[in-house]
Amino acid sequence: MSLNGIAVAPITPMHADLSVDFDGLRSVIELLTEAGVDALTPCAMTAEAETLSLDEHREVLRITVEANAGRAVVYAGVGRPSIIETRELIAFAGEIGSDGLFVITPFCNSYTKDEALRYYEDVAARTDLPVMIYNCPGYSGIDLSPDDHRRLSSVANIVATKEGNQDQLQATVKATDGQMAVFTARDSYLLPSLEAGAVGVVSFAANVAPKLLVDLYAAAQSGDTVRAQELNEVLVPLVMALVSRSYPLMIKTAMGLVGLPAGPARRIEGGATPEEVEALRRVIPTRLEA
Repeated sequence: MSLNGIAVAPITPMHADLSVDFDGLRSVIELLTEAGVDALTPCAMTAEAETLSLDEHREVLRITVEANAGRAVVYAGVGRPSIIETRELIAFAGEIGSDGLFVITPFCNSYTKDEALRYYEDVAARTDLPVMIYNCPGYSGIDLSPDDHRRLSSVANIVATKEGNQDQLQATVKATDGQMAVFTARDSYLLPSLEAGAVGVVSFAANVAPKLLVDLYAAAQSGDTVRAQELNEVLVPLVMALVSRSYPLMIKTAMGLVGLPAGPARRIEGGATPEEVEALRRVIPTRLEA
C-alpha cells in the first residue's frame, strides 16, 4: 500500500481514572478513517505510548488494526524505552496484520548517534514489514542528519521518515533521493513541506479536525493553491493553540470540546484553564469537514 498524504498519530483516549478507553479508541479510529486519512500510526508519542503498559500497548495496536478494517495504512508504533519490549511488539505487530512499523529514535536514555542508527537497523532486520522512523530530537535528544537518513534509506525495508527537524527537511529529501518517503512532523508546515518534496504529514491536529487536513492535502495535490491557502489559514491557528501547552493535553481538550472521546492526559495532572479552553474554542473549525 502506498504511503503518502495525511498520516495521523491517534491519541489514546482515557477514562477519568486514567484507564484506557478502548471503546473511545474505536470511535476515534472510525472518525479518522471515515474522514479519509491515508495512514495511522497508533502508539506514537501523541498516544502517550510511554505511559502505556506493554499489555495496553498491544491492545491499542490490536484494536486500531481491527477498527481500521483495511481502510487506511496502519504503521504500528512499537517504540518502547526497552529494546526487549520493542522486539516483542515488532513480532506482535506482524501477527495482528499491521502494514508497517512506526519507530521513534530511542528515548529515556542518553544514546550516541551510532547507537540510534544501529537500533533502527536492528529493528529492520527483525521484520519483513516496512519501517517508518521518527527523527524527534525533542524526545530522544538525538537529531538524525540528512546523511544519517541516507544511511538508513539504504536498508531495504526502512521506507519512510517522520522528519521532526523542519529546518533540514528539504536536505533530507535530497539526501534520500527517493529511497525514503519524507513526512513532516509539523502540521502547520504541510504546504511548504510538500513544495520541498515531502509526501505528507504525520499529523496530531487531525485528531481534532481530520477532514481539514485531508482537504488541505487534496487541494495542494490538485494544484488548487487558493483553496489550499484558505484551509491552511484555518489550520495554522489551530495548531498553534494545540501546542501552546503540555502535549497532548490541549489536543485532548479540543477533542472533548467537539464531543470526541479523549479524556485526560496521563503525562500530567490537571487540565486546561478556562482561558485556554476559550482560546481553543476560537480556533477549532466550526465544521469538522472544514
